[in-house]
Amino acid sequence: MNDQARKGKGTKPKPFINYPVRAFEFIPLHKPKARKTYPNGKTKEVGKAPIDPKWPTKKYDSKAVKARCLEEERNGGIRLKADQLVVDIDPRNGGDRGWLQLCDDLGIDDSKYPKVITGSGGVHLYMAKPADLLVRDTLESEDYGGVEFKTKGRQVVAAGSIHPNGKPYKWDDSHPAITGELLMAPRRLLKAIERPARSAMTGGGQMTPEQVAAALAQLDAEDFSEHSKWLQVMQACHHASAGEARSEFVDWSTSDPAFAKEAYMIGKRWDSLHAEKNDGVTFRTLNKYLREAGASGFQAAGSVTEDDFEDDPDFDMGEDLDFDTPAEDDNWLEGQKEEPRSRLYNETQLPALLDFAERCLIDQGTPLYQMGGRLVHPVRVDKDSGNDEGIRRKAGSLTIGEVNQHRLREYVIQTVPFHKLDKKGKANKFAAPLGFATHYLARGDKWKLPVITGVIEAPTLRRDGSIIDSDGYDSQSGLLLDMGGVQFPDVPEEPTRADAIAALELLKKPFAGFPFVANAKGRSASRSVMLSAVLTALVRRTLHSAPMHGTSAPTMGTGKTLAIDVVSMIATGRLTTAMSQGANEEEDEKRLFSVLLQNDLILLIDNVKRPIEGDALCTVLTQSTWQSRILGESRRVEVPTNVLMMASGNNLTYKGDMTTRSLLCRLDAQMENPETRRFDIDLKTWVPKHRVELVVAGLTVLRAFVVAGRPGLKELTPFGRFEDWSNLVRGALVWLGEPDPCKTRDFIATDDPERNDLEQLFAAIKDNAGDAAWTAGELIKMGDDCSDGLLTEAIESAVPGSANAKNLGRYLHARNGKILGGMRLVGKYDSHAKMWKYNVRDA
Repeated sequence: MNDQARKGKGTKPKPFINYPVRAFEFIPLHKPKARKTYPNGKTKEVGKAPIDPKWPTKKYDSKAVKARCLEEERNGGIRLKADQLVVDIDPRNGGDRGWLQLCDDLGIDDSKYPKVITGSGGVHLYMAKPADLLVRDTLESEDYGGVEFKTKGRQVVAAGSIHPNGKPYKWDDSHPAITGELLMAPRRLLKAIERPARSAMTGGGQMTPEQVAAALAQLDAEDFSEHSKWLQVMQACHHASAGEARSEFVDWSTSDPAFAKEAYMIGKRWDSLHAEKNDGVTFRTLNKYLREAGASGFQAAGSVTEDDFEDDPDFDMGEDLDFDTPAEDDNWLEGQKEEPRSRLYNETQLPALLDFAERCLIDQGTPLYQMGGRLVHPVRVDKDSGNDEGIRRKAGSLTIGEVNQHRLREYVIQTVPFHKLDKKGKANKFAAPLGFATHYLARGDKWKLPVITGVIEAPTLRRDGSIIDSDGYDSQSGLLLDMGGVQFPDVPEEPTRADAIAALELLKKPFAGFPFVANAKGRSASRSVMLSAVLTALVRRTLHSAPMHGTSAPTMGTGKTLAIDVVSMIATGRLTTAMSQGANEEEDEKRLFSVLLQNDLILLIDNVKRPIEGDALCTVLTQSTWQSRILGESRRVEVPTNVLMMASGNNLTYKGDMTTRSLLCRLDAQMENPETRRFDIDLKTWVPKHRVELVVAGLTVLRAFVVAGRPGLKELTPFGRFEDWSNLVRGALVWLGEPDPCKTRDFIATDDPERNDLEQLFAAIKDNAGDAAWTAGELIKMGDDCSDGLLTEAIESAVPGSANAKNLGRYLHARNGKILGGMRLVGKYDSHAKMWKYNVRDA
């Protein structure tokens, strides 16, 4: 046996020593000294805990897990199978005495079984059991305290790992070595620990024990040291798991140092809960605590209660109901009751009724949110949109829709229980009138509904690099994730650079057939722009800003729009939402605001004919929100701008300030009819088929960069206004050896028609006016007097509209101090003449 495993020398973990790979399931644990920070700011040791929240069901390759744990110097765990049993003996809770007593009572010889001595001085004994035998976690007698029995659904720290106290888990050489075929546990022991299937609990069983464990991992046990709160959590977990999550709850409770030695008594309390009654506490109490901790993604999904009249097919406003009139109180509003009790509808108490209705809407999980002063809900488009408004959107697109008073009334009727009394004092269900919904919409300053920042259809990363991969509302980011029933593989918590390189190779595959413009060495910053577009789309909702990504080619049919559709199919599962350019900037602004109101993730400005410019577009690209007026209404609303803006066109150009806010992917098939080319794969079939792997690959690239500490950022030339994007997407690509996508900005600048016009004007002024300063009117007259007409031509090309003295003066003043082509425009105010004068000098 390995000396380190036997003697415990060394401080670096080397887990899984002597375990047969084919017989045991290996899982990665945290590093020995790792700590977890909870939302309340407290930290806890997690060196013995799995790194993956979904470890009980996640598929692992044991060989790969072992290699990873050794390379990253982390602990390893054994995920037990149904036919494996580990006796966990904890001397801190009297387990050494308890096990000796049990062995004496049952005549057990434990020297026949492989034995691990834990870092805390405890013992793990490895045995086999019948796969269909259900076992108790502990025995009832206090004589056997500190002894726990673990099987499927549990994990134990593997030999070779290091306890957070620095001591190793090591094999006991006085016991047999571990083999692929464990010795069956003693028959008397199996009989003693056998338990019947727990009886089903009315309305319970929404969560598996593994899901309960994942949910509890989001809560700090020390926050529930008060007995009443702790008891509520226990009852809620008992209800949610139909009594099956005993060991998971005990493990969580004992993570509080004050109760670390109370596992036996906590287990006894769990066992004392009645299978049919939990004092009215249900899984919804656990949901409540999870929401408060910002962990809504771990909530149990539950149905509406039978008392809610949306489930009553014979509902009628005048129907007599068989229930007593409830007392008029607000206890439920204070969180003292699980279910909303019907409330008397009396408009003299309208503010309280509105508060009550809002609380019901929130607690029943109604999909209502607030966004920029609007009441909204998620909406999936049921059919392809037409092109009437210049906007194309595919069926199934996930968008945000505004809720009017009629739709809100439906939500209230479905969710909020009101009643009125008839002349005999009997309660009848009552549907809130339309005016009630109208009044609620008018009190936006008092809304307590969750604030939503966007909808997404695939896992993403928060701004801190943590992963969002559970359907539902994420309170930390304000995002609503709706994967539409698609099952995505888990995103690795701690991927390596090698993992990221492999993931990036997969992302390159759908772009393999595009004719990207490249340098003499075959490296293409244009391809980097498309890889950036994929990565940006996956995290755009959590970035403050992101540059426009454009595609350009000299001829039609080169694949400009198809490349963008690949990005959209990965991020959303369908072709991108697109708009055509309007007749002018004002028309563009209306269309742009219409799309932002509905919160599309990606917007393509397709088939661009004129240079891309405009103040509104510049604002959308650099600010987190934009305010404008809704078409046909007088009110102005604010919308988030966390959309990935893309554009395509033949010889696409940016103009003015847009040149500093954009990237450009250039394609050139170098043939007359590029549309006749064939791709090796049908992208519109292949990408959707492999979408889940592509999404996880993209997030693996970004997550690996975050885990590595975002190396190399200091070497990147700053890209002002887009620091978030540069510090994540751009940094990750360069870290993995790809060309910097920002290198395409050089071509954008040289292709800017406004820049070229201005540079020609500078040269013409310098050639004709010398070093002297002239007013705008004098420059126009000078141009008229010049025989070659170059100055006049430069003025007319540069200045939009009529090139009179007033317009030229405004144009020059807006560019005062500008440096181009080694020349600088210098303007000074002549206080005597009360006019601005300009000259062009060498920079």
